[in-house]
Order: sequence, then C-alpha cells, then structure tokens
Amino acid sequence: MKKIFFVLTTLCFASFAYAQSTPESYLQTMPAPPQNVCNLKAADKTGYLTAVQDILDKMDKDIRQRRKASQTYVDANRDKIAANMMTRAGQPGIIPPKSGKMTKEERKAMAAQMMQQYGVTPEDTKKLKKMSKEEKTAWALAHSADAAAKLQADPQRYQETQQQAKLTYDLQMEQKEINERLEARKAGLTSRLRLLAQSSEAMKLKEVDPLQRKASSLSGAVISKAQEARIDEVNRQLTDAQKRYCETYSPQHLAIVNEYLAYVKTSLPDYLRLEEIMAKTQLGLDQPIDANNGLIGIQALRDYANLLKDVFKYNLFSDAQ
Repeated sequence: MKKIFFVLTTLCFASFAYAQSTPESYLQTMPAPPQNVCNLKAADKTGYLTAVQDILDKMDKDIRQRRKASQTYVDANRDKIAANMMTRAGQPGIIPPKSGKMTKEERKAMAAQMMQQYGVTPEDTKKLKKMSKEEKTAWALAHSADAAAKLQADPQRYQETQQQAKLTYDLQMEQKEINERLEARKAGLTSRLRLLAQSSEAMKLKEVDPLQRKASSLSGAVISKAQEARIDEVNRQLTDAQKRYCETYSPQHLAIVNEYLAYVKTSLPDYLRLEEIMAKTQLGLDQPIDANNGLIGIQALRDYANLLKDVFKYNLFSDAQ
C-alpha cells in the first residue's frame, strides 16, 4: 500500500512540475538580451551570462526528465498503445487493456483476434515460418488483395476502415505542413546567422587580427619613449578596430536573436498541435501525455537561450574593459 501511495504521489508531483514548467513560464524568466553589448562592464556581462546558463541548465534538466518519463510511459503501456493504434486503424473489437500491460492470455486473445480480422489463420502462420523471402512476398501480395476484397464485402467495416485511414492520412499531411511552415520560418534566420558569421570573420582577419599580432609582438620589449608611443598607437588602433567590429556586427546579431524569439513565440501554437498529432498517430491518444505537453516549445526556447549565450561573440574586448 505504501509503495502504491509513493508511486501515485510521484506521478502527481511530476504532473504538477510539468504544469509549472511550460514554454510560457520559461519565457517569463528568460533574460532579455543587452541593448548594447559593446559597452557593458565585465561584472554585468558575467552576471548576464550566469543568468542565461542557469535557465539553460533548468531547461536541460526539464527536457531530460520529460523524455525519461515519456519513455517510461511507452514502456509501461506498449500493449495499450498497440490496441489503441489498431482501433484507430479501423479494427473494431480491439479493446485496449485497462492497465498498460496485458496478461499472457489477453495478449494471445488480441493476437488471435487481429489475425482473424486480417484473415490470417494459424495454418498460415505455420506456413510462413517455412517460406523463403520470395515466397513470403508473393503470399503477402496475394493475401492483401484477398483481404481487401473481404473488407469491401463488409460495407460498414470497409467504411469505418476508410474513415480511419483518411483521418490518419489527414493528420500526417497536417504534420508535414506544420513542419514545413516551421522550417520556412527558421530557415531565413539560420541563413542570416551563417552569412553574418562569414562576413564578420572576413573583417576580423583583415582589420583586427593583424593589429592583434602587432600588439603581441611589441609586448615585453625594452621600452623607450619612442617604443612606448608606438605601442600606445598600435593599442589605440587595435581598440578602434575592435570597436568598429563590435558595433558593425553585434547590432545585426542582436536583431536576428530578437527575430528568433518572435519566431518561437509565433510557433508555440504549431508546437502544441504537433504534440497533439503525435499523440494520436504514435500513441493512439487524443491528447499528449503530461511529459510531452509543451516539450517541443521548451526545446525551441532552449535553442533561443543558446543564442542569448552568444550575444557577446562579436565583443573582442577583454573582460577588463
């Protein structure tokens, strides 16, 4: 009794935890990117990066727990999922078990029922074991045609099967359309990030790196007033080049980061719909299980948080600045 109570308590706590960690709740606690990353004190920069890493760690833990809980559900309900899927495939009379797992007798009964509905006899299964690959293929082709003819001879069952097949097909097409819509929204942003990285690297190689090497070569030299003036001039030129580099590319990068957040926010309803479709087509359920509810949105926000972690990538000043 104590064990049952512990399991129920754990499940209730897990459901409560998932209810608290929604994409919307992460949005509320997500740090906003700095308005100007080129003029930020070292302490402020460190504090910001720490805040971003904290929420990344929280999301990573949440995602791991959700995936584990989802797999645990699938492992514990394989028979029920199989029965649900058969029912959705238009196989009347397949009754899902009350619990996740069937007894040995229930599993045999369901297998026999499924074979009967598909017109497969015990003798057929014995013959199949002895057939070659080619013979099995020929048998399957002949049997599928025969099964289709029998199905059409039963108008009600044929209609139910056709309706279920259409529902499944419509869901698959909707899932495909949503994925294509999401990818189209994201593709432009990832392309711009890639082009920005290429452009910035070219400027860095041309204007910043030569001055960085020159400044390094002058460090540690015996300093005269002339040498000191030369070092100061090179360092000034290096600082100016670093400033131009940061002020050229950081605003562009921040603009893309902000657009990425808008993309995620716009896509939240699509993420939820994908989870509903996957619950229907993969688990035979009308709604996602708690562990999967909001998971895709959280994963997308984690990608956004990774972009926040890189907001200083074009700031080449030392932390002492």
